[in-house]
Amino acid sequence: MVNEINQAKTYILTKYPRIVEEGGADLDGDGEVKGTEKFVDFNGNGQVGDSEDFWLYLEKNRPILKIDTVFLPQEGFSAGNIIHKIIEIESPLFKPEEVSKAYKILDGVLAEVKARVTEGMSEKEKLLLVYQVLAEKKYILRDQDDISFISNLLRGELDCDTSSFVALAVAQELDIPAQLVILPEHVFIRLADGTNIDAGKTHPDKFYFDNFPGVKEINTSTPKEVLAYVYGVRAEVWRQRNNYAAAETDSSRAIELDPNYALSYGNRAWIRFRQGNYAGALEDCNQALNRDPLPEVKVTVLFFRAQIYYLQGKYAEAKQDCGTLSTFNLDPGSRKKAQSLFKEIRSEQRKAETAILNKINTSS
Repeated sequence: MVNEINQAKTYILTKYPRIVEEGGADLDGDGEVKGTEKFVDFNGNGQVGDSEDFWLYLEKNRPILKIDTVFLPQEGFSAGNIIHKIIEIESPLFKPEEVSKAYKILDGVLAEVKARVTEGMSEKEKLLLVYQVLAEKKYILRDQDDISFISNLLRGELDCDTSSFVALAVAQELDIPAQLVILPEHVFIRLADGTNIDAGKTHPDKFYFDNFPGVKEINTSTPKEVLAYVYGVRAEVWRQRNNYAAAETDSSRAIELDPNYALSYGNRAWIRFRQGNYAGALEDCNQALNRDPLPEVKVTVLFFRAQIYYLQGKYAEAKQDCGTLSTFNLDPGSRKKAQSLFKEIRSEQRKAETAILNKINTSS
């Protein structure tokens, strides 16, 4: 319990450093400090501002603060490490004991890396050591359908993004200036000197230019963009569980944090479509395409928009998107789907035209 209390105090003081002196904080942003927002002697021991007061303040204001999880014991990672926010976002998907176990796994990796870091090691060597430690702990690095970070940790299987989260968290504790690079379907770490560390290997920029169509430069992600990505992951998990309302909420959070990430709009478009919100889905498709996405994302969104137009009876627009799709170097499966959709659109358009002609002939 001591660890949880200390974490609550650190969390509150980081966000509201003068909360004790000012007697509270305007948590909901309505311009007033009222009710539970006032900081008082919550535990009734005659002292305002002891550690337990912070814990009780946090508990009373958890809904306003939008904290999804309890604070769990953790030893190695500092309060400002981004790993806490990543786990906080994912924690509603798991039991508290599973979240605690994930923290223990991370603490073990960090402790092992710190124990083996030697003087004179380069930043690249230190981060490659993270992947070495993961391998020694029998973690398998491979692409997988299960995209949750906590789930990956518990199962002992990590993919490019979840392994990069571990490396990023350790880098912050070792004071290594590292950032994530988020591409469609791929994530890796980039050091300040331009070194790319990807699933325990290093690759030059040209590797990504050659293997990821449309990638012409390497752009690192801000902390907000990383959290937007994590909300997008949680949205996908909710979608897989058929909780479309929660999936749409998280997709919207991702867009608020990173309004320029085209894929988030594409994902929300699909979720809105499944809820029958065709107008909202179409708007999101347009928003995604307006952000000049990479070819892989553009193809997905164009195909989806063509389907929406088709279902709305907008056959000309649907055919136009199918025509645009034909200009891309599609894989055989995608090409077959596009051809099939085009044939359906053409058939339905002819039926609609025939019905109109019949109606005209009948009326005359």
